[in-house]
Amino acid sequence: MRLVVREVMAHPVALADATAQSRDLLYLTSAEVRRGQNKSEFLPNVELRLAAGIIVSAYFAIVTEWVRCEGKFNLAEAVQQSQDTVLNGLATRREKN
Repeated sequence: MRLVVREVMAHPVALADATAQSRDLLYLTSAEVRRGQNKSEFLPNVELRLAAGIIVSAYFAIVTEWVRCEGKFNLAEAVQQSQDTVLNGLATRREKN
């Protein structure tokens, strides 16, 4: 994974390929958010592209940091914690607006 990230950053053609793959990942993530909304697992009023963008951005930020730190933290644990934060939020309790 570190090699892939470094290659993408060092070569513009690889970056273009990665950008296309990111779009695919956004599309797939949007579809999963829609599925969750249809099953009443996720809030119905959250815009699909926004939700997918948040999830995918968090993932890439974690992977980039993992590469920068040369793999010195648990990537799977960090991704799981990110997913938990996205799905459940940072607040200890929810207040109604």
